[in-house]
Amino acid sequence: MRRLFRKVAIWKGTPFRQSFVLVGFILALYAAACTPETALETTTGGPDPIETAMATQVVPRPTPETEPAPTPLDPEDSLVRDAAALAESEGLDLEEAVRRMEFQATIGDIQPALMADLPETYAGLWVEHKPQYQIVISLTEGDRSTIQPYITGKAWADFVEVRLATYSLAELMADQAVASKVGGQLNLALSTALDVMGNRVELIVGNPQLFQADLAAAGLTLPESVAVIPINADEPPPGTNRGDLIEVQTAGEWTIYLPNQPPTASSMAALIEGQFIEVDGCLRVTDDDYETGFLVLWPSNTDIRIAENEVEVLNDAGQVVARTGESLRLGGGAIESSTAQASFDKLIPGLSQTDCSGPYWVAGKLETLVEQAVADLYVSPFSSDGRILAIFMEQSRPSQIEGKIAGELTVDGQGCMHVGDYVVFWPPGAYLREEPLRVFDAQGLLLGQVGGTVELRGSEKGSEDYRYFENKVNCPGPYWGVGEVRQSGES
Repeated sequence: MRRLFRKVAIWKGTPFRQSFVLVGFILALYAAACTPETALETTTGGPDPIETAMATQVVPRPTPETEPAPTPLDPEDSLVRDAAALAESEGLDLEEAVRRMEFQATIGDIQPALMADLPETYAGLWVEHKPQYQIVISLTEGDRSTIQPYITGKAWADFVEVRLATYSLAELMADQAVASKVGGQLNLALSTALDVMGNRVELIVGNPQLFQADLAAAGLTLPESVAVIPINADEPPPGTNRGDLIEVQTAGEWTIYLPNQPPTASSMAALIEGQFIEVDGCLRVTDDDYETGFLVLWPSNTDIRIAENEVEVLNDAGQVVARTGESLRLGGGAIESSTAQASFDKLIPGLSQTDCSGPYWVAGKLETLVEQAVADLYVSPFSSDGRILAIFMEQSRPSQIEGKIAGELTVDGQGCMHVGDYVVFWPPGAYLREEPLRVFDAQGLLLGQVGGTVELRGSEKGSEDYRYFENKVNCPGPYWGVGEVRQSGES
């Protein structure tokens, strides 16, 4: 079993029955830094944006009649890398993109003062790159003179435009808290978000029409700034905003329960890996901390079938995502407190009447068994006294043993660990220790010491052998995946 970051799992979206004033504040700060439609993304495949942008940069040759040439931009600098991505996205030259990124570093600095001094007036701040570069400050009343004291002396002051809005940011944040509370009053899962540019609060729910009916039946109202929108406007709305409990009878008249979450735009960003088991009709994933593991709460529209005495769970496309007796990899997050579990019991009618006790694992986006069979790489810098000593790359499962490599274990200038020409991917559970820098396996057996000679059994690997390889690995190949370590300590 492997469980990553479960104790600090966070929600991608707004979780049920929580006030998200802080999230609203963070969203507002983010808006100050980047326009949503031009948010920077890491590109994978194709030409490197740094190289593309640098290739178009013209650096004048210094002559006695001209100024000295500007200092060349360092492509390894993080600001330059972000600027290169912005340049590629917006069709800018690199110098202009660097200037905008330098502005971005200080634009948000004025927001705390605006919120504190103008709580009834200030409505938000964001950057627009098209059709022209502008820094928009939104107010419910006033003009440029209102915000002049806050922008005087700023390098980007000439790019500021003031726009009028209906609701202040403080009002939107308060209304967002009210909208989030409604979910608890109706026992519904919903998400909320601040749309600063649209000057509104978004309440996101599976079926807005059913939500409005529930709202009216309960005699509740929402603030005028709140817009109710569907999770996916491009698809037909689901037939319910609540979860459901599927019950299936086996040939031996044994009942299997499959609890489905309500439709939601939120998920938690943690990972669990264990065995998928059935215990007294309840479908669970094993975990070292709990004797019977976690009861899985599946995404909406998940289904179940009994196949050759095994239980299979199917996604909304009918593909197998879990089978009892096999390993299971699930994104999502843990619900371990009894109070939080009781909240989910209300979202899934009938769940509390079963013997399927917590803790719960609230599953996120499901991968098929075929997708789960692709190994993962866990990449982490190993540092000491603020200095990165190595980039440690651990596989989620050992590689097949098809051969061996031998030579000196080294670390290059980028922190990549090598044996000869190969960058090494270590087996599950391996870890680093320093003074000297050494690698141990999960049982504490020494696999190798930097500067010493090692022999590693395994197989040559490529990007196709691991999930999200391009997003994680910056070390150029070839690559060697270490196989299962023998008890003698030889791998």
